Amino acid sequence: MTEGGPYRSTEVLPTYIYQVAFTYNEFGYASAISVVTIIILIVIASVTIRLLMRQFVRGERGMA
Repeated sequence: MTEGGPYRSTEVLPTYIYQVAFTYNEFGYASAISVVTIIILIVIASVTIRLLMRQFVRGERGMA
């Protein structure tokens, strides 16, 4: 609706990738952004899973 707000301050990454790919026809750049994003998310998920499994094995309870 706002096309990213003033100076693109409210634009989210998926819509930016879509715009780069299909508005500017920069499919390679959009693909690179997507791959880097996926790698970052995999790293964050792996660290989170390891920490949670470590707590589960020790029998610790979280904030619950």
